[in-house]
Amino acid sequence: MIATPYLELKSNKEEVLPGYTEEFPYVCMLRHMDDCIGKKIAWHWHTALEIDYIEEGEIEYRIPEGAFTVHKGEAVFINSNTLHTVTAKGRGSRLLAHLFDKYLISGMFDSIYERKYVMPVLENPGIQVYIIRPDNAVRVRLIEKMFRLIDVYDLKQEGYEFEIRSLLSEIWYFLYRDVTAVTSLKRMGSQPDAARILKMMQYIQEHFHEKISMNMIAESANISVRECDRCFQNKIGMSPGNYLNDYRIRTAAALLLRTEDSITEIAEKCGFSSSSYFGKSFFKMIGCTPKQYRRAAQEKTIENKV
Repeated sequence: MIATPYLELKSNKEEVLPGYTEEFPYVCMLRHMDDCIGKKIAWHWHTALEIDYIEEGEIEYRIPEGAFTVHKGEAVFINSNTLHTVTAKGRGSRLLAHLFDKYLISGMFDSIYERKYVMPVLENPGIQVYIIRPDNAVRVRLIEKMFRLIDVYDLKQEGYEFEIRSLLSEIWYFLYRDVTAVTSLKRMGSQPDAARILKMMQYIQEHFHEKISMNMIAESANISVRECDRCFQNKIGMSPGNYLNDYRIRTAAALLLRTEDSITEIAEKCGFSSSSYFGKSFFKMIGCTPKQYRRAAQEKTIENKV
């Protein structure tokens, strides 16, 4: 499986999935939450379907409509295009994330598999996040299939792609059965706030290195400043300004790990007016200076190689 210490995003706020390709759209990723800034994976979305297994600890999954805590030994389904954030509730938390395209299980466009079993789940407004606890036979078998997926993906023996597709189909059918047993399947209505927040997040990500005003953020979604603030506060629990600062700091932290750019250069690239202000903002959020953060990461890398 692929270990991913930080989140990479495209310009439209969609997550970059390492190892996930058009010719074989499936990847299994191991997330050590202690390695994430603030033990948190920031707000993001992806077209891929996701099923996570909590290997250790307790992890909170938050969407604009609410939060859900998932415990060790439980799994969680995250629907396509669902804006979400993931936060560990303590040290040592780990999760195994399976991400895959719907066409791996539905086959050709408008097939009976897509119409009867896949789209009713994807289009259900009540199934953005769905917790899978091992408290009945169907759910236990679903989680067991996830373990088998990991083994097949890691070994990558001849024909493993067929076995992964077969296992995903079985997992999906178990999920479909479980979902239909507890909720009615309805088509998703319009979600104007969700569309607005994605537009504004995309604008922030494309212009975070520039001087951005609240007016600019609001105009990107064709709404007023007041409505912009309401949308952010109601949906993700922070102001547009705090979200912008959070994004700048997380981007800077990734650059500290992946590049040899100076702290001054990184501050400038991330839209901070000065390296001193960058240092203060970084310390307030991360709890150490940019220089200390980089050095600690380098020391940890050396230890892992020994």
